[in-house]
Amino acid sequence: MKLRQNKKILYQIKLLLCFTILASLISCAAHHKSKQAAQYSTTGIASWYGPGFAGEKTANGERYKPSGLTAAHKTLPFGTCVKVTNLANNESVIVRINDRGPYVRGRLIDLSQGAAKKISMLHHGTTKVKIETIIPSENKIAKTVTPAPKSKNKKNQLALQTKKLENTSKDLPEEF
Repeated sequence: MKLRQNKKILYQIKLLLCFTILASLISCAAHHKSKQAAQYSTTGIASWYGPGFAGEKTANGERYKPSGLTAAHKTLPFGTCVKVTNLANNESVIVRINDRGPYVRGRLIDLSQGAAKKISMLHHGTTKVKIETIIPSENKIAKTVTPAPKSKNKKNQLALQTKKLENTSKDLPEEF
């Protein structure tokens, strides 16, 4: 009887240890990915995809909107914002990664039609670009978590908080 109880306890300890190790590995991987995205800067060839994909699901489940300021990248995490600079004319646009690709050899990023238009590359199809991840400043992050003014009416309080959040993100394009 004691042997059976001891085996059961030993099994539970092993199981707990495995879960702890797994949780640690997942946490480290997520932290490493966020650091990678934070430090990412490179140059390469950009292409764009247009109205033929309108309404199709992107890799993160959103519907593709040609006028949006979004892009596909092979490895950057979904939601990462990157500044894309057309090296031929020095025009830049900030896009949000919401898809995977491009799947053509030698290409770095696929821009939405709206993003390609902002950096004047629609007529070229492809162009050399520099992409850099955008890191929100600590000041802006702090502003987004500042509590709203006290209000007895919960709907008013929610409206005030929403308005405050909208004011802190004015530097991001509406197309996000």
